[in-house]
Amino acid sequence: RYVNNYQVNYAYRERPRILYDFELMYIAEGSAVMHYSGQRYELKKNDIFYMKPHIENHITVEAGSGFRTCRI
Repeated sequence: RYVNNYQVNYAYRERPRILYDFELMYIAEGSAVMHYSGQRYELKKNDIFYMKPHIENHITVEAGSGFRTCRI
């Protein structure tokens, strides 16, 4: 199931959330920081991040990072 494809060109921070499905996040451009289950992960272009359901997470993007992601 396709979730989204978005690009952020400004400082951005998701509120902490909990997913109810598995999710793969492909970093198509730029960089971001994923906060997942109490850990901090630096993500960059061509990384793939796997998320399990029922684990708190959120993402932070710095202004000008050129971040673009596709999630499935």
